[in-house]
Amino acid sequence: MAANCNDSLTTFNKQAVWDEQCVPALRRLVSLCSIYDIPLFVTACIRNDRSGSVYVNDMVSPDIKGIVLREDHIPKHLAVMRGYDVHLPDQLGCVPEMEDMDEIFLD
Repeated sequence: MAANCNDSLTTFNKQAVWDEQCVPALRRLVSLCSIYDIPLFVTACIRNDRSGSVYVNDMVSPDIKGIVLREDHIPKHLAVMRGYDVHLPDQLGCVPEMEDMDEIFLD
């Protein structure tokens, strides 16, 4: 398990609200992005407790849509989703700034 800034754990189960409220909205968003050829990657954590965290993911793949991106970050997100470990440099602290995330994933 990745280290975080403190030892406390937020426990929640948002499965019902995810299913009832978020899934319909996400289906619409994915549909619109697909229609208008907008690559998309979405991850949400819907449950978290001492046994683990449950994530749901969806995407509109640039590859499937025939889109070539100059800076395609989606494969990096997919690698993390599929369980590849990401080692954050110590100097970034607990939560890296978003602009620093590219440096973490660069080879």
